[in-house]
Amino acid sequence: MKEQKGLIHLYMGKGKGKTTASLGLALRAAGAGLKVSIIQFLKGTPSNEFKSIEKIPQISITHFGRNKFLTKNNHDPIDEKLANDGLDYAKKIINEQKINLLILDEITIAVAFHLLKKEDVIQLLKQKPKELTIVLTGRMADEDFISISDLVTDLKEIKHPFQQGIKPQPGIDY
Repeated sequence: MKEQKGLIHLYMGKGKGKTTASLGLALRAAGAGLKVSIIQFLKGTPSNEFKSIEKIPQISITHFGRNKFLTKNNHDPIDEKLANDGLDYAKKIINEQKINLLILDEITIAVAFHLLKKEDVIQLLKQKPKELTIVLTGRMADEDFISISDLVTDLKEIKHPFQQGIKPQPGIDY
């Protein structure tokens, strides 16, 4: 079997758990003594899971977003600037080669909302050092992201409490 150090993972789909899965991988990596950088696109306020994980010294988290819910047709020029700042930061982190795992949380949404150019993200992935694992998360990942990824997990929603009118619960849903 071929040994390959750094892979590209894609956690996609409409189901809940994409970010949480990537954070589980970050915990596993930190437990093994690896250095992790998480770049969160579109979100400005850390969720409770991020508040917990940022206390781990091997994991750094940087947010590039505002405290505003965005849709494909409901965003401002500042959102595009923040997303591109996040991509520039990812390039810097990759070039420094001081980490083992890079998580680009919600990056596929940033592309789907036209805040980032898909070609720029694909170019970044093609230039990654072979030892670095990169995780992409978000809904609406297209075929290009699926093709370039070594591992693809599609989280499918079967049933959700929101459909029953149950409000999100702190510590459980965010």
